[in-house]
Order: sequence, then structure tokens, then C-alpha cells
Amino acid sequence: MIEDDLLKIIANRNLNNRSLIIKKLNANDPLTGIHVLFIGQGEKAAQAQLLKQAQQQSILIVTETRDALAQGSMINFVTTDNRVRFEVALDTAEKAALKLSSRMLSVALSVTRGAP
Repeated sequence: MIEDDLLKIIANRNLNNRSLIIKKLNANDPLTGIHVLFIGQGEKAAQAQLLKQAQQQSILIVTETRDALAQGSMINFVTTDNRVRFEVALDTAEKAALKLSSRMLSVALSVTRGAP
């Protein structure tokens, strides 16, 4: 699962002299102070509730489940040809007042505007 890989990559990292912190949330936990919300495959049952909460704030929503962009995710990891790639819902990110790097968009498997 991508969740395990992200935990390894982010461990003991800093960004602009701030520690990156990983929190495991439950569906009803407040999203206060969250900047990026990753919803892994193991959280499929809580995904709809978490997406609904996160969409009310400027939180980058990242998932790894089928049709997640249609449900409100902004970046969704997919496996294609035994490689992990990602797809982007640009309008969803823009509605949350988030700007995504053109460099990142250029390497995405797909970038959709409007309803995916």
C-alpha cells in the first residue's frame, strides 16, 4: 500500500524548518491543522466522510482508490503497467484555493477539468 511507502519517505523530514507529522485519523476526527489528507485503500469505509469534511477546507486530498476523483479527491494514485502513477482533478483543487505545480501536472497520468 502507498500509505506504508509514504510513512517511510516522510519519516524525520522537514519542510521549511518544520517537521512533517503523520497522523492517523478516524472518520469523525476534526481536520484542524491538516494540510494534506491521504486516504488509503484501507480507509475506504471512512473515505466519503473524510472527503466531505476536507472539501470544506483548503486541504489537499490524496487517495488511492478507484473513482476517488469523482468523489472529490484532488490527486489519486493508480497502478498502471506495474508502476505507481497519479491522476489529478484540477478543478477540485482550484475550488479549494489550491494551486498545483505545472511540473507536477506535466508528469501526471491524467489531468481532468470538470467532473471526472
